[in-house]
Amino acid sequence: MSDSRFWGDLHLVPVDQYVPATVQALLRHLHLDTAAAADQEAGIRDWLATHPPGPMMTYSLRDSGLGHLLS
Repeated sequence: MSDSRFWGDLHLVPVDQYVPATVQALLRHLHLDTAAAADQEAGIRDWLATHPPGPMMTYSLRDSGLGHLLS
């Protein structure tokens, strides 16, 4: 008999393949969660230059007032 508590939909990825889905997760990932707003925007802008945002990140950026970084 198997214990179904240990089976589920948790998909783990290697650290180098992790892609944050929200602004807050991205800021934590970049170690900018307590940085000044200008530094946070610069970090997000640099990250976006090499990482196309998914639908959730796009929503999160717009919802956080950072939609201007998408253009």
